[in-house]
Amino acid sequence: MGGSAPRRDHQLPAETTSFVDRRGELTEGRELLARARLVTLTGPGGVGKTRLAARIAARVRRAFPDGVRFVHLSGLHDPALVPLAAADALGLHDHSAQPPLDALVEQVRDRRLLLVVDNCEHLAGACAQLAAALLHGTGGVRILATSRHRLGLTEEHLLEVRPLPVPDPDGDLSATEGYPALTLFADRAAAVVPGFRLTPGNLASVARLCRRLDGLPLAIELAAVRMRVLDVDQLLDRLDDRYRFLTTGSPAALPRHQTLRAAVAWSHDLCTGPEQVVWARLSVLAGAFDLETAEAVCADDTGEGDAGWGTGRAPAGVLLPEGAAGFADGAVRSVAAGERPHPAQALTGTATPPPRDDGPGNPTPPALDPADRNAPRPVLLSHPPAAPRSGDGPGGGMLPSPVPCPGGVPPPLGVPGLVGVPGLVGVPSPVGVPGPVGVPPSLGVPDLGGATLPSPVSGSGGATLPPVVLCPGGVMPPLAVSGSGGVTPSPVVSGPGGLTLPSPVSGSGGATLPPVVLCPGGAMPPPAVSGPGRVPLPPPVSGPGGATLPSPVPCPGGVTPSPAVLGPGGVAAPPAGEAVHAGGDWHAGPGPVGLRTDEVLDAVAGLVDKSVLCREPGPGGVRYRMLDTLRQYGLERLRRTAGEEGAARRRQRDRMLRRVEDCERGWFGRGQPETVARLRADRDNLRAALDFSLSTPGEERAGLRLAGTLWFYWHACGAPREGLYWLDRALAASLEPTRDRARGLWVAGLLAATTQDFPRGHRQATEALALARALGDTAEAAHAEYVIGVIRLFCDDLPGALTHFETTVARGPLPGQHLSLVGLDQVELACALGFLGEADRAVEICERTLRLCERHGEQWVRSYVLRILALAHTVRRDWPRAERHAREALRLKHAVHDIIGMALTLDLLASIAGERGAHRHAALLMGGADRVWADIDTGRWGAHTLNSVRRDSEERACRALGRDVFERAHRRGGGLGLAELVGQALQEPARPRPGDSPAPHDDTTVRLTRRETEVARLVAEGLANQQIADRLVIARRTAEGHVERILSKLGFSNRSQIAAWVTAQR
Repeated sequence: MGGSAPRRDHQLPAETTSFVDRRGELTEGRELLARARLVTLTGPGGVGKTRLAARIAARVRRAFPDGVRFVHLSGLHDPALVPLAAADALGLHDHSAQPPLDALVEQVRDRRLLLVVDNCEHLAGACAQLAAALLHGTGGVRILATSRHRLGLTEEHLLEVRPLPVPDPDGDLSATEGYPALTLFADRAAAVVPGFRLTPGNLASVARLCRRLDGLPLAIELAAVRMRVLDVDQLLDRLDDRYRFLTTGSPAALPRHQTLRAAVAWSHDLCTGPEQVVWARLSVLAGAFDLETAEAVCADDTGEGDAGWGTGRAPAGVLLPEGAAGFADGAVRSVAAGERPHPAQALTGTATPPPRDDGPGNPTPPALDPADRNAPRPVLLSHPPAAPRSGDGPGGGMLPSPVPCPGGVPPPLGVPGLVGVPGLVGVPSPVGVPGPVGVPPSLGVPDLGGATLPSPVSGSGGATLPPVVLCPGGVMPPLAVSGSGGVTPSPVVSGPGGLTLPSPVSGSGGATLPPVVLCPGGAMPPPAVSGPGRVPLPPPVSGPGGATLPSPVPCPGGVTPSPAVLGPGGVAAPPAGEAVHAGGDWHAGPGPVGLRTDEVLDAVAGLVDKSVLCREPGPGGVRYRMLDTLRQYGLERLRRTAGEEGAARRRQRDRMLRRVEDCERGWFGRGQPETVARLRADRDNLRAALDFSLSTPGEERAGLRLAGTLWFYWHACGAPREGLYWLDRALAASLEPTRDRARGLWVAGLLAATTQDFPRGHRQATEALALARALGDTAEAAHAEYVIGVIRLFCDDLPGALTHFETTVARGPLPGQHLSLVGLDQVELACALGFLGEADRAVEICERTLRLCERHGEQWVRSYVLRILALAHTVRRDWPRAERHAREALRLKHAVHDIIGMALTLDLLASIAGERGAHRHAALLMGGADRVWADIDTGRWGAHTLNSVRRDSEERACRALGRDVFERAHRRGGGLGLAELVGQALQEPARPRPGDSPAPHDDTTVRLTRRETEVARLVAEGLANQQIADRLVIARRTAEGHVERILSKLGFSNRSQIAAWVTAQR
């Protein structure tokens, strides 16, 4: 059979801003691609490699008949996913059992296309393997890569992308059009200051500024947006200051890297505090994201913690991390089955003790309401944690100074993570602890009146966390900052709202220790002993291990000051809260209370204005993207605060899990195309969430749940290989016999079956069935049974499949069973009946299932019902109805991107077209279907039965058309893009032409009655229904009935199609 015709299909990133001319590099890039198959654009970050690559690709796309495709790698971190990302960009869907890279090479072996692979530097090895495989295994694939350094292949040709040329500011500036750096600055400045242009008065300053920025496009763009508030000379002065500050300590850094870092850091400094925090936290996101995701990852009042992994309700007996929305190591408490955390606890990580009444003169501090914007808000100064000291406590942990409770009562043992002060945050402790935390025996401290203190507990990463204790009645014993050998305080600084708070103090080894906290209302504790820097310093007391600790003092009115939060190693931290400007720098602190959701929107808007975020259209509305250089800077800032990156990534994972669970719950309903579009747009972030979960100890089960809950996406949208990749990792990492594991096993079995690995599919589905039954989970058992039955159908065990699905359908839906799989049980039963020739029973079952789908507005299962209904009507030889149902099935499958379903339905439509005598159209559809199956890289789903139907269709068309005519039509169909192919399939085909004589067995074509033939001829003459009635002397209603029956029999939708059919028949 002849090869497919070329198919032009170009997907290049949209340009949202003007492109400054790089004529030399554009010309050189085109020339290199003309003689080399691998060209790599190299250069520092921010120099413009991605934009240049896209421009070169656009200029040469006519030379690549199979298209130009762009592979974004900036959001990808797993080398194993590089071939899958390339296949995805090429529109290929690997359902084969061979390694992904081998499958990719096989699928593009005979194609002439250009693959643009962007941001290779962090995956250089995997990109080199991809390039080598494509270069050696194909003859027509060329690669244009961008990377900060070469890939290292002998076939590689390099094109260094240099900064934009800048004129000497003290030389001749008359020919400014020859300097794109100046043009770029003027263009971006005019976007924020309408009317800005280069003039003799500002030209020298602009040239000096661009030269100071080394002509780096990203640095120039970041500087230009500051023209909103500064003029060019002010920009230059401030940039010089920032440059000197950033580069004084790094003489080994390359000048261009210093320049870019200076520009990025300066842009960071000019952001507001919330913008800086949002910049840092958004850096954990991959690819594009929507506002809801940004709010979930950045806001501290969203309740986006780990609790119940996004279900809002905790499983029985789990430890619910209460501070996960802001801390990587949030406080933990046990939650009963079905219990929801108190809103204040869910939002701020607090534990609310019983009401406290200290009597007259000791008023109860008011609880902080996170929703009350006027309430005093605790403040956080970022600090590096100090290392634990050995000898101060068990395991080397430091212990807070124990003091008696009111009335001399020793403090009792407490659960780590609980603080007994209303409205104040809890102490961070490990997240993801699998069971209740056991409190170790108390330690006697004889030099403090026999007061007892619980031992420290182990935290994440091996850190030792000191416990916090409650006095009787929920009263908090005074705590002090733990220091080593005395603590030297620093001068006070101003906090938000004019509150006074002490600045960080110096600890041993240069570590910075945060201050002790504020009294209610923001008042400072009264002076006890004057210390250096005008900060009150109480007399020291002796602590465990001989350490000298400052004594706590009462607040005005006798109220105990808010306790310091103790972190790893005994280092004290203040009550968690928002980032605070201290010492000229903002820090994204990990406090549970900080950014509100409404503040995130303002911060995102500010970052868009400052060109930190790019705004782009997407499914469901606007999406945002951060350039890789800026993302790396944000990550660096985020990692300055211990635990903050983990907390942000956990919130991102929880957001993705919540979204996927919502999508699964609503999958059997309206909006499936929108759901698919959203999930496809979120692919990079789904991958990041899965990778974080499966590479972080304690998070594996959440990763398994996410991978398993995506079953409908992996299966319906043609991504079984990637689904298997994540499920293999998740199942290997989470071996506990849980419902999540049962689901993961049957989903893996289903995806294995779609790649034709039937033994593995059956093995995993059988294991899932046994586990689900052992757990008493009838819903997951039913899902596993569906997979077992489907495998029998795929393997042509039609009697076995029929018996299996007759049993499951007769049993009816079970509690918790997904309606999609209930519907598919019925679809597979009807399919088995259709293949066995029992068309009437198949139609009856399909019509019942169709009603179920229509009640819910469901499309994906409905598309399979319609396809089986069409198949049943082919058994009845009712070709018009079969064609009508098959076309509707194809339309629905295309809407949800069900690639396997589209291939199956195209085969069916080709067979129906041949039966109806439209052999040329049948050949075109067969060519398109063959191309889709090649993109899937697998044989026809359903093995012998489907392949037999395909062979019969081809033989019939070849007999009718002749081999040459068939081949031409077949090649034309193979050259169509998917959307164009579907459009052709949904159109009414031209009726047989001379030379397209039907084969002898085509006398089964639908025939009209004598009266219907008369009516059809009158329709062809252009008569209306009343005119037909008058001509034939019948009632108008009778004429209308004849026309409706003609349309139904022929499968037409309008009168013009009847006219065309009559003409063709003549």
